[in-house]
Amino acid sequence: MAKRRKQRRNPISILSYNQEFELALSEDKEPENRAGNNTAFIDALQKRAAYFAHRDYVLNEGFGNINDSPGHRPGGWWAFESQEKRNRNIDEWEQLLLMGELSDQEKGLILAQWLQRFELSQGRFKMFPAEKEPFKRQAELLAEHVEGGQVALAALNNFTED
Repeated sequence: MAKRRKQRRNPISILSYNQEFELALSEDKEPENRAGNNTAFIDALQKRAAYFAHRDYVLNEGFGNINDSPGHRPGGWWAFESQEKRNRNIDEWEQLLLMGELSDQEKGLILAQWLQRFELSQGRFKMFPAEKEPFKRQAELLAEHVEGGQVALAALNNFTED
């Protein structure tokens, strides 16, 4: 009697638009069924296989990739590679910085973006205390973890309200 071979799932050779979109945005390991629509993947195994088969593309060229969005990781990375769940109480770049997941280039870009955002915030008539706290926390993080990040603390310390 001949043995039956286990059928292997065919890896996804090309991502559909919906599959790429789900790998970019969904941090869940299970395929998402949004508003009764069909999911882009059959099951979690297919979604995981698709992510790792197309990992370089998803991270470097797909929706919300690292090159276009420094300090960001696509949902597939959070679902299948991250050692931590995404903390929605802080900016994504803060969590990635604390996890040691940012390149030096990303850190430099994040520092420049932070300084620009902080400068724009000073043009407002009044910054409320709740608005200052994230800037303070982020300036301290940048000063501690990013080369040249002390400039963020200096900018914060030079901020004066009328």
